[in-house]
Amino acid sequence: MLCSASCHIASNRIASNRIASHHNSPRQVLVGLYEEPERPPNAVDYIKRYMGAPTGVDVEALRVENEELKKEVAELRATQEEMSQRLREVEEADS
Repeated sequence: MLCSASCHIASNRIASNRIASHHNSPRQVLVGLYEEPERPPNAVDYIKRYMGAPTGVDVEALRVENEELKKEVAELRATQEEMSQRLREVEEADS
């Protein structure tokens, strides 16, 4: 290979940058928590919010809603298929 040495150096540099940014993130969260003028009542919620995770979301309610919507979609697809079949039958009868 022509660029084997330079490619390895570049890939190692990219990998170490990913590791550094990964380890840097928790440190930034803790520094942000430390520098907060008023301490939040719940540090875990603060960290979740800082990292971009949604807070105050009822996961179980979302799962139930998701299952209900999946059932509704299946019913609508069945209805659509039934209506398509009826339309084909009417078109065949008219021709």
